[in-house]
Amino acid sequence: MALQINLLKGRPFNMNFSRSLKSWSTNNADEYNNLMKSNIPTDYYQASLPQLPIPRLDLSCQRYLNALRPIISNDEQFTKTLNIVGSFKIGIGQQLQNHLCEKNRALRHTSYIADDWMDSYLSSRLSLPLNFNPFLILRNDPVTEYNQPCIKAANHLISCLRYRRSFIENRLEPDVKKSKDKEIPYDMSQHQNLFGSTRIPALNLDFLQTYPDSKHVIVMKRGRFYYFNALDDSGNLKTPNYIYSCLKYIWDKPDEPGNCHKISWLPCLPRDDWARARTHLLENPSNVANFALIDSALTFICFDVDVDFDDITNPKKQREAYGHNALHGNLSSEQFANLQQFPLNRWFDKSFSTIFTKNGASAINFEHSWVDGATMSRFYDRIYADSTKNHFVSPGDNFDRKVCGEVKEVTFKIDEGFKPHIEAAKRAHENQTNKLELNYIQDCRLNSSYLKSKKLSTDSIFHLAFQMAFFKISSGQTPATYESCSTAHFKHGRTETIRAATSSTQKACKMFHVSREKYVLNDLRSAINESSQTHSALVKEASLGQGFDRHWFALKKIAEKQGMNDVSIFKDQSYQIANHFILSTSLLFAGNITGGGYGPAVSDGFGLAYGYDDKDLGVFCSNWKDTRNGVEFAQAVEESFKDIHSILEST
Repeated sequence: MALQINLLKGRPFNMNFSRSLKSWSTNNADEYNNLMKSNIPTDYYQASLPQLPIPRLDLSCQRYLNALRPIISNDEQFTKTLNIVGSFKIGIGQQLQNHLCEKNRALRHTSYIADDWMDSYLSSRLSLPLNFNPFLILRNDPVTEYNQPCIKAANHLISCLRYRRSFIENRLEPDVKKSKDKEIPYDMSQHQNLFGSTRIPALNLDFLQTYPDSKHVIVMKRGRFYYFNALDDSGNLKTPNYIYSCLKYIWDKPDEPGNCHKISWLPCLPRDDWARARTHLLENPSNVANFALIDSALTFICFDVDVDFDDITNPKKQREAYGHNALHGNLSSEQFANLQQFPLNRWFDKSFSTIFTKNGASAINFEHSWVDGATMSRFYDRIYADSTKNHFVSPGDNFDRKVCGEVKEVTFKIDEGFKPHIEAAKRAHENQTNKLELNYIQDCRLNSSYLKSKKLSTDSIFHLAFQMAFFKISSGQTPATYESCSTAHFKHGRTETIRAATSSTQKACKMFHVSREKYVLNDLRSAINESSQTHSALVKEASLGQGFDRHWFALKKIAEKQGMNDVSIFKDQSYQIANHFILSTSLLFAGNITGGGYGPAVSDGFGLAYGYDDKDLGVFCSNWKDTRNGVEFAQAVEESFKDIHSILEST
């Protein structure tokens, strides 16, 4: 696959099997069914994980003001906010803090943020694609012939089900972060929603539903839903050849554009609209069973049989096409005109779906309410290690026609009066996706090894480049910037916000772009160093649960639940500016994830998903065409990387 960022491989796992797993038999069923049989139980560390700390109120107040200073350009407004924060700290803020601490004492089994944070996702009435669901591009198998889509999908699915079996039997090795002298465990609770799980649309508030006894998988092709049992009646995996043959039968099966229910467009609707549509469809008893099959499926596989990127000769354009396909499907360029006769080949409510294209590329699209990107990355590292080591299915394996009867199709009953609603959902999704711009940025000069040799944080250099680029295209503005930081070392930890727009980055931007002639090279290098040090300190604070954003979120929720809707700090214009994230960023490429992305957080913003390794840096940049010029911003980021590299080379 062209232009893959060759990130470091995931760490090896203890999978010393005594015989080939491909030759499945009752003699090695336990080994075939389990990805690993760890001596340390999966939940070994769970009870002892520390609780996410509630920051001190005075520290959160100061961190809030530090974050506001570079983005609030009006001194009068900032002075007003200073007074509001001062009053909050000694008044209503202290009352809310006391309530939060009291609540937290009753939540030893979880974190003070977990339930409200989940509800913030589930209560949003925005549609899932482009607004919430991210995509991850998966590394190819190093052995080229194993990237044939049916072979790759079979190996992937088998490894996923082996992973699931080890998890439910408490034999999956716990996720830990290893350093030279210690291991720090991660919270494993998000894994329980990986398989047999879905988000159900409902008026006002969606909910998650999990089906622990599921045995079947759903395979989507050209908007149709096929299913087969991947587990037998005892819950054991079916043989590799059975799984491969079912998948190949579906891939090769002819599909006519007509006589298709097109229901896959409906999860693209705003959530209340989708909830009403689903309720209407459930009035037909046949559809009750159909939705049960879809909702309870162990996982979804999306076969994009009409999508082939090999004909795109420009590596950057090819990379961007990968991103569009993984993020929202429905590629609309002339090259993919054949797609327009078929329904959307996605189901965005599923916990995660794995996408396989004609040329062997693969990606994941996942529903975000239940999981964070770091968990998905660690999950896929293990899937990749297992599927590429064991190769349960290989080129030349026989296709068993006897299993064809095991594959069934889900066929919905749709009355004529409802079909216009589906067409409206289709038009709305197409209109939105046509407005979305994706640009891919790559820099081979700056990489983690090079920046480490310069004693700089690679993450900080991304953010300095992003700030410099926005400063350049916006005539000197500093935008509210969100960087996601995992707090998964805490019990039910999710994320904290790193406020990456700092006074240090603002100072560097001014030195580079306003009065550069006043400074010698060492001054500019010092500004880069200062930005890196400031950023690294913020990353450390956030990872320890010592940001202010989740703290403010929790205090605001307590105020709302007590009917206190006029708390000055949350009504202040500075708070509105601070939470209008023009730059929404995340370190999303890691291990065997070679790319990723999501839509912008606000209408006039940019979504910046990035990653790096010892060879290069990469960024997927998203924006809405009618409010931002993505090409201009991407070029400015590239120029910023070049400027930073030039200074580093000269000092």
